[in-house]
Amino acid sequence: MNVRCPPSMTRVLHQWGLKNEIDEMAQVCDRINWYSGPNAEPLGSLILEHFVRDVAANLCFLEHGRLHDLFLKLAKNQGVDIKYNSRVIGADSETGYVSLENGEQVYGDVIIAADGYNSAMRDIVVGEENNTNPEKTLILSFGLPSCVLQGDPELQSVVDSNATSYWLGDGYFCVGNLLNKDRDFAGVVSQKYSGSREVGDWTTAEDIGQTNIDFGKLDTRASVDSLVCENSRIALVGGAAHPLLYGANHNHALGFEDAQALGCLFSRLQCKDQVSQLLTAYNEIRQPWSQFALAHTYRHHQLLRLPVGPEQQARDALMRPTMRRLGDAAAAAAVPDGSIDEPLFRRVWGGDLQLFAYDARERVEDWWSKWGASIVKKSSMATLVVPRVQVSVSTKTE
Repeated sequence: MNVRCPPSMTRVLHQWGLKNEIDEMAQVCDRINWYSGPNAEPLGSLILEHFVRDVAANLCFLEHGRLHDLFLKLAKNQGVDIKYNSRVIGADSETGYVSLENGEQVYGDVIIAADGYNSAMRDIVVGEENNTNPEKTLILSFGLPSCVLQGDPELQSVVDSNATSYWLGDGYFCVGNLLNKDRDFAGVVSQKYSGSREVGDWTTAEDIGQTNIDFGKLDTRASVDSLVCENSRIALVGGAAHPLLYGANHNHALGFEDAQALGCLFSRLQCKDQVSQLLTAYNEIRQPWSQFALAHTYRHHQLLRLPVGPEQQARDALMRPTMRRLGDAAAAAAVPDGSIDEPLFRRVWGGDLQLFAYDARERVEDWWSKWGASIVKKSSMATLVVPRVQVSVSTKTE
């Protein structure tokens, strides 16, 4: 599976000391090619130097399995107790006990709910949710060896080492890129869907020609008002907190930003009494930003899936002046200063610029410079936290 790693996520990974490991596995992207309509009319190539020149991090693509293995190794090296086949069925936000399906209970001063879209903790934090958004999206992700594309005369142009490409259609879009140093090609198709929600078995191989790809349906879900429960014991992170559509540029990045924010805040922990205050800080820092990221992403998806017609034509006309013509020899190079309409560029891509430039650690430092002194003062007489910390991680399996 392809992990789209925007600069905000790449920066977090570098801050964690993983630059060498990420550089070794990353497929770096320096431009985005855009095509529109049933005949894939070229709109242009968006040069990413305008996005990354001030943030010192790249947009890149990582294989999910390799990234997972990297973090699994790091966790084991730190002595994390990973409980396999231990499905979480509930938690008590007052006592801090998490209940497992096998009857075991695990205690935590803080419970980090990083258990994905169908989080067992989400209802405890946000209460019962009423999904008022009737729109659904069908997502199909796929991967294949790049040599398959290279051997097809009609698909050879898709194999572009340092680019990702978007094809915008009537009610759908497709995005794809090379992966694993050009060995593989990964893609996602996002399409408006009006049928019922059915999720099949993801653990078995399927012949896509024999299915109606019903296993890819996802409901849209509203963002939450708070990422922390009322008792300041459970915090939502990643997919449990942010219902982003799979394949969105910032789907994984929001989770890594959450983790960085929590880590930077709790690195300042001096006593147990500060836990609730630090979780409140986490919510104040991350919740407004996640609201912005979610709103921008859904608007972006709607824009990319416009039906053929006047709105689609207006979108294409707005995008073209911000990009190089596809096929230009200079398309892979940085656009010279002054060669684009800067106000128009920011009008079209301003939201993406903000998302790319986000620095979770910097946001925490800014928050702490304003409010940290009050936390330290209130807790100055409290009992110090014992330095030794025990961490337990459980994985929910179906």
